[in-house]
Formats: sequence, C-alpha cells, structure tokens
Amino acid sequence: LNSGVFVFRPNLNTFKQLVEHAMTQGSFDGGDQGLLNTFYTDWATKDISRHIPFIYNMVATATYSYLPAYRYYGHNVKIVHFIGASKPWLVNFDEAGNAKIADTEKHTHSYLKLWWQLFNNLVRPSLNMKVTPASDNIGASLPCLETVTSCDYMETPPQPGLNIAPTDTRQSWECGSPDYMGTASFDNILKKIDKTIKEKESE
Repeated sequence: LNSGVFVFRPNLNTFKQLVEHAMTQGSFDGGDQGLLNTFYTDWATKDISRHIPFIYNMVATATYSYLPAYRYYGHNVKIVHFIGASKPWLVNFDEAGNAKIADTEKHTHSYLKLWWQLFNNLVRPSLNMKVTPASDNIGASLPCLETVTSCDYMETPPQPGLNIAPTDTRQSWECGSPDYMGTASFDNILKKIDKTIKEKESE
C-alpha cells in the first residue's frame, strides 16, 4: 500500500483501531506507510476494484521497466507522484538553471518542468509575500524559494489535457529507455531500415 496517494472514507471506529494498532504494533518504517501496511495486511488481494488506476498514481521517477505503461497512459495522467526522496522541490539546478537529473529519470523531465512551471507561476508569488527574512527562518526550510531556474521552468504551464509526452532522443536510446511504443516502435524501426537501404541503393 502506497500511502503517498490513496483514497479513504473517514470512520471513527477505523481511526480508533488505527490508534490502538499504532500503540501496540507500531510502524515498521516509523511512518504512516508502515502502519497502514501492517493494519491493512490484505489490501493487495482482498478487493482489487479498490486499487487506484495507473493514471491516478503515476510514479514520476519510473525506470525502464515502468516505461510501457508510462508511454501508453502518460498523456492521460491525472496525478504525478514524485515518490521517495526524488522530490521536485529538492532537485539541484546547474549554473544555467537547468535541472540536474539522472539518465533513468530524463524521460519524465517534462513532468518535473511542469511542476516548476506551476510552482513559479502559481505558488512562489504567494509564498514570497508570506515568507520574509524575519519569518522565524521559514525560508530556510523552503529551499525551492531560493532556487534559480532557467526560463523554461518559468513559462506559463500548458492547459490541462495537453499532451506533454516526451519525445524519443538518442540519449534515451543510450541509457536503455527508447520510446519503443512510439517513435522507436518495431514498425517505425523497420521503416527506417527500409528507407536507409533504398537510399543506399539509389546512390
């Protein structure tokens, strides 16, 4: 059970049971996820209809093994989940204001950029008015307020529903994550081979 994104219906009895479980059993990871997984031990098999669809909990830092679903459903995603320690507000930027991300995460750069566009345009202005040097050092706990990004991360975010799926690049091939359901599909590769052969034959 991934407690980062889940839907629940408040219930007083469940709350009391959870509190009792927390006091007697604790949490194997010291947080909510460990507690919920030991409380709802049968969540994975009891009622699969209660599982949230992929598009409502798409892990942003997906690696190669996750790409088929990402490529197929990516344009319909409703919630992008930056799971674990890879949070967009903690990303480091280089001197040119571009995000420094690992090769295995480059295919989701468009979602990282979208997060920063939303933050820079809709959130940062409001925070800047509320956070001042005299605000009990609140600004220090929000390093994203001090982050300087390139203009790409400052642009107005695209309208909802606009497909921001990434394009296939040489770099995606070199790091083992080509868009093999799109531009790098088997049919497209065959077409490219045929075209290259014909061009060589006509020379």
